[in-house]
Amino acid sequence: MPSRRRNSRPRRRALFERLESRLPLAADITTGLVHHWTFDETTGDTAQDSAGDADGTLINWNATEPKWEPGRVGGALRFASSDNTSSRRSRE
Repeated sequence: MPSRRRNSRPRRRALFERLESRLPLAADITTGLVHHWTFDETTGDTAQDSAGDADGTLINWNATEPKWEPGRVGGALRFASSDNTSSRRSRE
């Protein structure tokens, strides 16, 4: 006797629609963050912390190595060698 598969799509759709109405669909993903580095700077040796007070300092980039470049969203850091780092000051 062949098995009869029930079509579960209507049930899944109804569940999704119930959940979708309750989810804030990433309206503001930065709310509540302690730190948020966007890396949108284009020059300089500092990555600004837009949510807190822990700006990052870029360390060990020499004058010929690029630091900043376009990213997928906004800017990005280019780590061109294994000694490139970003450090933030510790809280006291």
